[in-house]
Amino acid sequence: MSLSRVSPTISKLSPILLAGLQKTAANELWESLTQGDPILLAELRRDGLTPLIYMQLLSHGLTGGLNPTFLAALQHDYYCSFQAAAYQEQEALRVFQDLNKAGVEFILLKGADLRMRVYQDPAQRPMVDLDLLISRQQLPQAQQVLTHLGYRLASASADPNPGFRELFFYELAFEPPSAGNLFVDLHWEIRAVAGFYRLPLAPLRDQAILSNYQGVPVKLLSPEHLLIHLCLHMYADLHGDRQSCYNNRQVLDLALVLARLPVHWPQLLEDIGRFQCQAPLLSVLSEMRQIFPDAINPTVLSALSRHRPKLAERMLLSQRLGYLEHYLAVFHHEPFKHWPRYLAAKLWPDPEYLLQTLGSTSRMAYLTGFLGRFRPRSQ
Repeated sequence: MSLSRVSPTISKLSPILLAGLQKTAANELWESLTQGDPILLAELRRDGLTPLIYMQLLSHGLTGGLNPTFLAALQHDYYCSFQAAAYQEQEALRVFQDLNKAGVEFILLKGADLRMRVYQDPAQRPMVDLDLLISRQQLPQAQQVLTHLGYRLASASADPNPGFRELFFYELAFEPPSAGNLFVDLHWEIRAVAGFYRLPLAPLRDQAILSNYQGVPVKLLSPEHLLIHLCLHMYADLHGDRQSCYNNRQVLDLALVLARLPVHWPQLLEDIGRFQCQAPLLSVLSEMRQIFPDAINPTVLSALSRHRPKLAERMLLSQRLGYLEHYLAVFHHEPFKHWPRYLAAKLWPDPEYLLQTLGSTSRMAYLTGFLGRFRPRSQ
């Protein structure tokens, strides 16, 4: 993978942000900021970076040199993010309190975790989903809690037949009450790249860290597991699309974790081997090292480079399977006895599922759309 995977903007922006956005570190990006480049503004807004940029500029007394229109846009975005984050923090607190009362153990994932550990205030890290990792056995209790709070199961989480998602998938998505803006995703496993790479709950829970969220006990992933999760998420978003760049927000999240959390490299390497995700971690960490040469332990990259993928992973990494990657993952991980049930549910789902997802019970329409997904990716 080449460095083109990383946006030129974040390549210049991340070191400046991590250094506190000092003028001494500025380059042509600083000129774009002071001149109010609308293309730069659009890119920063796309990745939710304007609230962070605004507070960095404000805290270091650097707002005076900016284009007034550009500065007003940054300020507007920060205050909008502040209002949204304030509501989300209160809503998250309600969810955490009720889950605790119901005896549901959970681990914070992604945005909710990063807000606590690596960002200075929640408004600087916009998010739309509250991702929680729980045990599969506690799904009914967790779903009952969310339903009581006004959440409803999203149509994307409909079951082709009873118990299908619980057996073959790894998450349920819930839409917020009508006046809310915080979606909730319940995960019972972390998966990436069509579900091929999997981080099961048990080892994540064993190394989880107990923390505190406004007086409510919560658990967080270990720094090593958080790093693996973020790398897999980054890799999955671009898997099969060689022309795109990593999302600026994802790169900055990972950079801040590397800079501000105590990653134990031998433990990281051990966990990567346990989860058999050497290839995607090598790809992402190699890219990050070209931007932050001091942030990545080179011995880890050397060890990861010795990994030789087996046949199933080589097929996945070829990036030619398209939607068949989902089936490769299932057939790779699931015992043979589960394959017929998986295929039957995919080919002949219940009428209620068709009605919920398509708005009709037409099996012809479903099968036409279903078969249309199986197009190999062009290179």
